[in-house]
Amino acid sequence: MLRPRKADIPWAACVLVVAAIGSTGALVLSGVEPARLYQVAQQRFPLLLAHFGLQLFIVALGEELGWRGWLLPALLKNGVRLRAALIVGAVWTLWHVPLLLSSVTTTVMFIVGTVGLSVLFTWLWAHTGERLFAVVIAHAAVNTPVFFWEQAGLSPGEGSAQLLTVWYVLEAFYAAVALLLVAWQWRWWTLSRAPGVSEIGGGSRP
Repeated sequence: MLRPRKADIPWAACVLVVAAIGSTGALVLSGVEPARLYQVAQQRFPLLLAHFGLQLFIVALGEELGWRGWLLPALLKNGVRLRAALIVGAVWTLWHVPLLLSSVTTTVMFIVGTVGLSVLFTWLWAHTGERLFAVVIAHAAVNTPVFFWEQAGLSPGEGSAQLLTVWYVLEAFYAAVALLLVAWQWRWWTLSRAPGVSEIGGGSRP
C-alpha cells in the first residue's frame, strides 16, 4: 500500500509539479515578486527539502494511514465516493480543531480547503490503485510551501500578512479544482467502489 510501484512514480512526479505550480502561483498572486521568490528558493533549497522530509515522514505518512488508509476504505464499503470523501474531509477538519478557533475567515477557508483536498486526494487514491504512495507525496507537497515560506521569509515587514494571503489563495484553489473535478466526473463520484477493483487497468487490487 505504501511501497511505490513503477506506475506510482509518474503520478508522484505530476503531483510535485502541480503543487509547485499552485504554490508559486499563489505566492505571485499574493504580491511576492517572482525574482524574490526565485532568490529565496535557490538560496534556501536545503531548508525546503528539510521541510518536505519532515512533512512527508512525520505528518503526511501518519495522517494518510488514517484518512485514506483506513477511514476512506471503511466508508466506501457502504457509501458512494463523494459522500465518503466529504465525511473524511469533515473528520480531517476536526482533527485540526485549534485552527477552527481562529478568525471567521481563516476558519471558513480552512474548512473549504480541507474538504477540497479530501476530494482531490480521494480521486488520486482511487486512480493510483487505492495505494497511498502518491497521496502521501501530495499531502507533504501541500503542507510544505506554507511552512517553508513562514521560516524562509517572504518580504521584509510583510511576512505574516502576506503568508496568510498565500494560504487563503491556496485553500480557494484546492476547493475550486475539487469542484471542477466533481462536476467533470459526476457519475464516477456517485458510484460506490467495486470491491477489489483498481482504477488502473480494472484488475485485482494488489
